[in-house]
Amino acid sequence: MIVFAWNVRGLNEPIRQHEINSFLLRNKVTLMGLLEIRVKEASSARVLNKFGRFRAINNYSAHYNGRIWVLWQEALLDVTVLLVAAQMIHLKVFCKLLNVSIYVTFVYRFNDGVARRQLWHDVMGLAPSVVLAWLVLGDFNIVRTREDKIDRHPPVEWEMMDFSRCLSCYSLDELHFQGGPFTWTNNQDGAARGWSKLNWAFVNPL
Repeated sequence: MIVFAWNVRGLNEPIRQHEINSFLLRNKVTLMGLLEIRVKEASSARVLNKFGRFRAINNYSAHYNGRIWVLWQEALLDVTVLLVAAQMIHLKVFCKLLNVSIYVTFVYRFNDGVARRQLWHDVMGLAPSVVLAWLVLGDFNIVRTREDKIDRHPPVEWEMMDFSRCLSCYSLDELHFQGGPFTWTNNQDGAARGWSKLNWAFVNPL
């Protein structure tokens, strides 16, 4: 079972849809979270038709922009939707090939520091009911340490503390990361250029 999360920063353009379809096929992805899709609900069915071999769930019911879509191959997975919220979608996933179930939570956290605190409450509310392996992944819009950010503006200490407290409370450990140390840049020139690691994947110790 291959699980993936991608901040696509818009899914309306055909070239972007083709790029994602090609990626899914090439990498044999069975479960994928698409984040920051920027597709209005009225257009969602048309765009989803481009991914015809996948079943899908979204979070329009919790946020008018439907910030998260989750796609999966129904022939390979049985997916039960346990919670749909503005900043996450929480699932129980049964892999037919491996005969195993896990929990998967896709996250796309708000940019506003106060509003996005709700995510930690939501995650902490889920944790007591998690009795299987649990994968939490996505765009958290936050760094864990000062080393995760190169920018003129330092990270906010209380936000990092909230993040760490949530992870340690339920023993969520970071998955090994391959590639460059940062996942986001502001694309500005010269001294104004900034980099951050905002995309994360965590698992519980089960």
